[in-house]
Amino acid sequence: MVKDIMFYLSTALLLVFGVCLSLAFSGVDRNRKNLLLAILLCSVCGALQIGTLLLGGEELATSLYPLTTHAVIVVFSCTVFKKKAVTVISAVALAYLDCQVPNWLGIATQAATDSAVWGYAVQAAATIVFGYFCLRFFASPFSEMYSKDGWSALMLSSAPIVYYAFDYITGVYTDLWSGKDTLIAETLPLMLCIFYTAFSVIYVNESRKKEDAKKREQAVRICLDKQERELEAQKKSLVSTRILRHDMRHFLSTVAVSLEAGDTASALELISKFISLTENAAPQSFCQNEMINYTVSDFVARCKERGICFEVNISPSIELPPSKSDEDEILLVSVVSNALENAINAQAPVKEGAYVRLMMKSSDEKLLISVENPCESAPEFTDGIPVSENDGHGFGAQSIRYAVERLGGKCLFCVEDTRFILRIII
Repeated sequence: MVKDIMFYLSTALLLVFGVCLSLAFSGVDRNRKNLLLAILLCSVCGALQIGTLLLGGEELATSLYPLTTHAVIVVFSCTVFKKKAVTVISAVALAYLDCQVPNWLGIATQAATDSAVWGYAVQAAATIVFGYFCLRFFASPFSEMYSKDGWSALMLSSAPIVYYAFDYITGVYTDLWSGKDTLIAETLPLMLCIFYTAFSVIYVNESRKKEDAKKREQAVRICLDKQERELEAQKKSLVSTRILRHDMRHFLSTVAVSLEAGDTASALELISKFISLTENAAPQSFCQNEMINYTVSDFVARCKERGICFEVNISPSIELPPSKSDEDEILLVSVVSNALENAINAQAPVKEGAYVRLMMKSSDEKLLISVENPCESAPEFTDGIPVSENDGHGFGAQSIRYAVERLGGKCLFCVEDTRFILRIII
């Protein structure tokens, strides 16, 4: 009786273990709604397993396990969580491979103690502990790895998929892998699990370092470009100021002649035009942050050249939270520049009513940024990021998410009516 209870308990825990890891490795967010969906998925798979067990016994339940559990997870994740099939298949294969760790520990305990009860007990405990360990440390790198394009994800998951097929072909549907010493037979998948996991974590960490270096270089290059443009704009402003100073004597003489002639209206018109010229010659200042001023001023000029209305609402006192460094300020400029660049490019060719709205303000030591532009049709989204249909485009949104996450913030891309909106909080 105790043996049966421990067997079904360990089997149920393995089911929950497999479902949770499959969803986590697929990149499903952990929140209340998804937790309830995961419980529903576990219930469906459990009900199907019990049904096949009652209909045909343990042999039928084992042979149909890929259909009653793994196929259900793949279909559910693709339809409900909108994940790519190759991503979910890779995640399910890896979760199945990870199940070998508690399996091996349970078999080893049973062999050492000659007690099936102790074997199932250790397997159940190992399932809980190892499951937490995987969710805590492995879910993020594996979900990132499997979220790549289909071919890359398939190559990176080749080992778990090959093992999955090998195990079922040689151990379930045939007796090619059968032997007297079960412990020896289970050692191979254990070692495969350990080495593949280590390889994957190292690979992802190295990829992140390379990506960080690439993005940092891109951010610095953007800032240097902006400073070069601002320097050019300052030179033009200086030339305009010198011309105005040179023409000041002639302007005052003309105004004096108009006033002596009693033509006050002409004098006022001349003064108004001169004030307008001096305002255009002066550099624009939106806030106390000079790098933001450089960037926004550049895009104001670009929008004016293209006939796009640029609406700016920037709090004069905006600044990054006190904990941020100079390097983070470069990342902030990269975020604003990419966001405005995307907003302008999304309206090419420029049509009537084109506009870009930029809002930046500080609140409770948080920096809030919003960039808005019109869009005729909603773009496709992948993992919350808009995807461009044009080759060579679509990297700006990825750079924005990367930089915002590096700054410890969050960003949201969305479409409301005919408006495309990017909201950022840092």
